[in-house]
Parts: sequence; C-alpha cells; structure tokens
Amino acid sequence: MKEKKPKNQTNKMPWDVYNHITEDDWKTFVKHYFLPESLLRSEKARKSASCNKNPHRTGQKGYNRKRLDWIKDGRLPPDAALPISSSSSVNSSVTSNVNRVRKYRSKEWILAHQVQNKEGKWEIDPNNREVVEIATKALEYIAEEEKGNLSFEQGEDALTKAIGKKDHRGRVKGTGGMVGIKKAFGPCIRHSRSDHGEASSENYESIRASVKKEFEGELEKRVEKRVAEALQKQLSTLLKTGQLNSISTPILHDLHLNDSARVDLDVSATRTTRHILVPQPRELKERTPCRLALEDKVSGNNIVVADGMVQPSDGALPQHFTSMKPGHYKVQVDFVYDGHVDDILPVPTGDGFTNLGGALGSFVQWPIHLVIFEDGEDCTSPPKKKSKSNVSKERDGSSKKKTTVLAAQKKTTDLASKVNPLKLIRT
Repeated sequence: MKEKKPKNQTNKMPWDVYNHITEDDWKTFVKHYFLPESLLRSEKARKSASCNKNPHRTGQKGYNRKRLDWIKDGRLPPDAALPISSSSSVNSSVTSNVNRVRKYRSKEWILAHQVQNKEGKWEIDPNNREVVEIATKALEYIAEEEKGNLSFEQGEDALTKAIGKKDHRGRVKGTGGMVGIKKAFGPCIRHSRSDHGEASSENYESIRASVKKEFEGELEKRVEKRVAEALQKQLSTLLKTGQLNSISTPILHDLHLNDSARVDLDVSATRTTRHILVPQPRELKERTPCRLALEDKVSGNNIVVADGMVQPSDGALPQHFTSMKPGHYKVQVDFVYDGHVDDILPVPTGDGFTNLGGALGSFVQWPIHLVIFEDGEDCTSPPKKKSKSNVSKERDGSSKKKTTVLAAQKKTTDLASKVNPLKLIRT
C-alpha cells in the first residue's frame, strides 16, 4: 500500500512533521482507516455532511476562535467577545451571554459565510443566492430593530426571521458548539393557566360578537345575491314564455331583499321594483289546450292533475255557472291523471260536483296561476293520461300518486327554502 505524503510537504512523512506521531502510529492509523467498517462510517459521514444546508466557512477554527479574528480585524466590536469562565478550555468559555447573542448572532452568521475575493475584500459568494438573500434580509431586520420599528419574540432575532423558521432547541445557528436555545436566548417565559383564563374571559364576548357579526353579514350578502340572481333568471324566462302566472307572489313577498337586489327585479316598466303585479289572464281567441294543476298543501308544490281546453274569453257562461270568478279561466276537463279523480276542484260546479272525476267532460273554473299552457312548460315527459272509461274504476278508493311537478313553481319553492338560513339569523 502506497503511503500518502502530507500536502505541501511531499518529502516528509507525518512522523517527520509531528513529534507526537511515530511511524508505527501512522501505519496503525492507515490500516484502521481502510477497514470496511471504517470506510462505511466515512461514507455515512460524507453523506451527512452533504446534507448540511448553507455551511459556514470558518474552517477548523469554528465560531469561537474565528470570533477573535473578526474582533482583531475590526469586523466585530470588542464587546462581541465571549465572557471567559474560570477554565481555560475553549469549550468551557461558551457561557454565552444572552444579550450578546441577541445583538451579534445575526452579524456573526453573515461573517461566517463570507470568503475573501481577489481584491482581498470579504463577501458572500454571489453564486450562493440563498445565503445572499438570508444575509440581505437579516441586515434589513437588524436596521429596523435598531430604529425601534421591529421587535422579536422570545427565541427569535433577525436571523431567525430571515431564515423563516426557529432554531432547533438543541443547537442554535451562528453560535458554535454546545449552545442550546436556553443558553442562547434565556429560559422561556411561561404563563400560568390562570393568566390565560383571565385574559380569555375578558375578551371572549367581544371576540364572539365580532365573529358572529362578520359571519352573519357575509352569509346575508351571499344569500341575497343568490336569491336575486335566481329570481332575475326565473322572471326573465317567464316573461319570454308568457308564464308569469306560474310564480307564487306570496313567496316573493316573503323574501328579505335589500334595495340593490330589488332594483335587479325591475323587469318591466309596468311593474314596481318592490312588488310583482297580480298576473292577468291571457286574451284567448280560440280554444287552447292546457294542463291543470292543484297545490299540494303538504309540500307546497303544484301538481299537474288533468288536461283540458281553455275556452275563449267571450263572456259566455255555461248554464251551471252562477258567475265567473276573477283570476280564473273557463276550462273543459278532458283527461284526469292516475290517482287524481278524487281531488277536490278549486271551484265547485253549480250542478253539485266537487271532485275532479265528476267534472270530466264538463266546464269548470280554474285559477289562472294553476293553468299551464303547452308553449310555456318545460316538463320532460307528460304524465300518464286517464281515459273516460276508466274514471269510474278510479273513484273506488284510489291511492293518490303525485305526478309531474310544475317546473316554475318548484323553482320558486326551492328558492324560498334557500332563504331559510337568513330568516333564522334575523330572528
């Protein structure tokens, strides 16, 4: 095995340079160094060292001895020196003064990462951008602290803020070895539970009220905005199709809308911004096919129950009509859907019929907001129709099945349910 000679002393061996090393000592060291387990430990240490982020450039001297050089060169003031303990050992001199660490640690970290350039000036390697950025921020924070514009919490200083995270409790950056968080920054100031409880009880109600007010305000704005947008869209659709009578005005009056939302609802020059006029019947010149709906008192939805023909508005009345109610159409019932033959008519006929099955083939009065014309509906498929021959079979105790829901009325009901959280807040 060829023995490697010391650097810069190629003609001498280690035992020729150092008096405390013998030739046998050197051979034993070389033999031990190349053992498999020694090489494994060396490789592990090499990998560990490569993970060291932003290592300092103090060399073998470290922070403690390098600090003396910085003071000697005038790069640090004399009061930056460590207080010396009774022991002469370098390690024992690390009785770090808290004020000294807080004042000089950030500056010493910057000095430890500087190298001498070709002009002989000390600077951080410009290629090491991360260290340059940390040093720049640290100097800015130091200047702000000296002006009184910035203060730090326990265990923090300009370097901590510049790096972006606190030091490990067992070792503090920029101080050398054997310096933990307590020795560097002093013991942590602990607060008793009674102190925390006393402070929280004083501020609890105000914080609670503030959070509640902010939450309610934000929720109210969102609900009002969504309701206004949905109603505006619905009203525009109904105006285009002529089916404004499919909206239930009590639900609209029950909404809590602010002025800006009400202005958006001004969809017609003949309608005020705060209320919607009662829908008027169409001026029909001929018999017009339609669907007839009844209101489900349980769910509040409008259910399509029959097909019919709306008669022209010529003023003529069937014999069994005593008078024509305002807001109603004269309708002939042509078909009754399954399960609705026993449904109660909105206006009983003059000849004694009160249910829908008995009015089949006859004229009845039907509220205009429960009459759906074919040109305005958006149902995907019509319900199953009931022929005249099967009406008598359905009269003997049929189970009432709910069929197609009136589309426009269902949308309005859904909108009303969305407003419930707003009502709860206001109560």
